[in-house]
Amino acid sequence: KLAMNTSTVDEAWKKVFPKYKPNEVIAFKLTCLNPRCSSHKELVYEITNSLIRWGVKPNNIILFERSAWELRRQRYRINYKSRGIRCFGTSNPGYNPGYDKSFNIPLRDGLFIGTPHFSKVLSKMCDYIINVPVLKNHSDAGVTLAMKNHYGSFNNPSAFHDDHCDPYIAKLNAHPVIKNKTKLVVLDALVCIYKNGPGGYPNVLPKSILVGTDPVAVDTMGLMMIEDYRIKRGLSSIMNKSKHIATAAEMKLGTNNPANIKLIKKEIS
Repeated sequence: KLAMNTSTVDEAWKKVFPKYKPNEVIAFKLTCLNPRCSSHKELVYEITNSLIRWGVKPNNIILFERSAWELRRQRYRINYKSRGIRCFGTSNPGYNPGYDKSFNIPLRDGLFIGTPHFSKVLSKMCDYIINVPVLKNHSDAGVTLAMKNHYGSFNNPSAFHDDHCDPYIAKLNAHPVIKNKTKLVVLDALVCIYKNGPGGYPNVLPKSILVGTDPVAVDTMGLMMIEDYRIKRGLSSIMNKSKHIATAAEMKLGTNNPANIKLIKKEIS
């Protein structure tokens, strides 16, 4: 309600999905690679339950990650059947959606390295995306937040980490499969890794959630949070490493100007 400036939750969902039709599918891109700092299932299921109360059929919700074992490790219940909330990986024993080889993702000009293809969950199985990243720094990209979370949405992301993942993260998020389908970002900042990310242990507990419809703006605020934690503790700045956020703003994917970001704060006891 607060993020959408509405008086009821139903009105908020209607703002997020103004053209939603029965039987359209909403996919949640989770991040579960680091078992110590993953999308909290308690938060994710609160969101899904709210959508169900609004009127979305449980089976029209998909929770997905790269692989089923990452989800199982975080105690998500794997389900690819025709009843209940669906939850599975792009790679999933017994049910394998796989990657869509019908087109390449042009991340490098005139050169397809690693033949990148989207997960079929995004390209073929869903109509909308809710992105649920976590608050972490990253040794190469500076931060891994909403936009870099989609490095788990295509095959062979390791081929696109040079030059701090720039401009590859921005180009990836500019693709219509992500850009046109993404309707909401819920940045899970209940815990945070501001150093030794993305694979380390949480260093601090912000106990926060950042919600927005602009992934560039959400990433900007997340970067500012991590930068603040680092500077206060005498660590080096990661602003120069996190240049993919500015590149995404230059590509008109959102704003990275704090003056243009409306931040509404609310404490929940």
